[in-house]
Amino acid sequence: MHLNNLMQLARNKGLLRSRDLDEHGIPRRYLAVARDSGLLERIDRALYSIPGALQTEHRSLVEVSSLCRTESFACSQRFSSMA
Repeated sequence: MHLNNLMQLARNKGLLRSRDLDEHGIPRRYLAVARDSGLLERIDRALYSIPGALQTEHRSLVEVSSLCRTESFACSQRFSSMA
């Protein structure tokens, strides 16, 4: 049941952060189950998507946006070193 809920959430959101699961009562260990089964791919730390779902020229912008949405200060610190 949790795995089905996780996959539905992934289809709805496109990109999943591990903390998104908390809001839906899905244990985070199901991310590893889905990843190991090939149902999800790990994009970055705590960031997952359905394999092949983000094959656009804007993928990196979507990833950064997902990571930074609620952590603007930490994000600016993390990515300012990349410039």
